[in-house]
Amino acid sequence: MLHESLEDLSEVAQHCDDLATVRGVIAESQDLMRNAVDHAAKPQELVAWYSRLISDALHSEGVLEATGGLRLVLSGAVGRGDALPSSTITWLALSPTGGHDEVADTTDVVAGMLRDLGLNVAQASLRSAPASRQQWLERIEAATGQTLAFYADAGTWSLRRVNDLSPTEDLLQQALALQPPLVHSQQGLPSTAAVVSVRDQLLAPIVGLARWAGVAAECPSAATPDRLQYAQHAQILSETEVTSLLQAFDAAQDLELQRWRQRVQAAHTTPASLTAIQRSVFGASARLVADVMRAVQQRNHGVDVPGSGASVE
Repeated sequence: MLHESLEDLSEVAQHCDDLATVRGVIAESQDLMRNAVDHAAKPQELVAWYSRLISDALHSEGVLEATGGLRLVLSGAVGRGDALPSSTITWLALSPTGGHDEVADTTDVVAGMLRDLGLNVAQASLRSAPASRQQWLERIEAATGQTLAFYADAGTWSLRRVNDLSPTEDLLQQALALQPPLVHSQQGLPSTAAVVSVRDQLLAPIVGLARWAGVAAECPSAATPDRLQYAQHAQILSETEVTSLLQAFDAAQDLELQRWRQRVQAAHTTPASLTAIQRSVFGASARLVADVMRAVQQRNHGVDVPGSGASVE
């Protein structure tokens, strides 16, 4: 059960009436997260709490006032509900107008505030210009690749449109392209000379597989665990595969939280910088993910896989 202080801050996040309050809430959330990690709070509960708090704060009246009426539809890790303090925050800007008139992007003030707090925000060049819902739906219909994944993670009406289009082959290509390179091991642990990344080698493949399988199963939720459960019920993934992915997902979130608590910002590191226990957990989780990736690829051997190297946001 989460500490009362975290629940209290969640309540405040829903009622921010200016950007200064939003800033204060998010700044305090970082301190409370570190304290909770120190006291061994469950990583999954913390991740859900943090995602909800960021979402509520950025959907508040304070942000709406700062953007002049543009609403943020959050995608990426926050949109999926699995955001970590190290995650990139990204969104699509929803114009209050229903027409096709060009609208200025006033969300940079929010992006600047978040960066000032030390958070990662998607570059403006990676965020499309503000648009009405109808315009966004038209963009979704024309989307491919990582842009399609971005819309699928935005949830609500954006995800519903992706589910309706059912671009499963495209999403599967993206998921399989996230398969990480082999990491050589010594006595069952990753070689200390290897380069490892919790985000790219664990979180990204799991999120990518869940996104593809969830859309294939018409899951109404963007949450990774929900997508995996729907995929199991639809027999797109086996029970063993889902169990493996969920186990690795939980372990990866725990590892990333520990690294963040230690103020390690680099996405890539060497096993030598991890404790023996962390190296063991990383190695075991990487093997679970690799086994599922290989099984999915074998079942879908006709799918053309583009070059790897993409990362999760």
